[in-house]
Amino acid sequence: MIDEGIVEIIGLEIPCMVGVYDDEYLEPQVLIIDLTMHFILPEEFNDDLSNTLDYEQVANLCKKIASQQHFRLIETLAQAIVNSCLENFSLTRIKTLIKKPSAIKDAQYCSFCYEKQALQKV
Repeated sequence: MIDEGIVEIIGLEIPCMVGVYDDEYLEPQVLIIDLTMHFILPEEFNDDLSNTLDYEQVANLCKKIASQQHFRLIETLAQAIVNSCLENFSLTRIKTLIKKPSAIKDAQYCSFCYEKQALQKV
């Protein structure tokens, strides 16, 4: 039996150039990102960071991706984050939820959720 662990990052606020409308090309908007990442647990953690998922590295990767270009769609950003996390970390599955608070004036936020399972490389 293989044990699986889950690390979550909730409410990561990242400035990003995102959107399709002219005014969305003028300045970054703050997006709120939630990540749920599944990975195979070691037999023992031994209180060693290298035996688990370093969520600071994940957060930094998300910030780097969001800063690299203007994304027209949060869907495209979600795909880029998920694919990059699968490439850079030993995950079995990942889900991201990206919230765009400024999307609609009278709404709390609009969001997109994207989930992907890793190929059998883990």
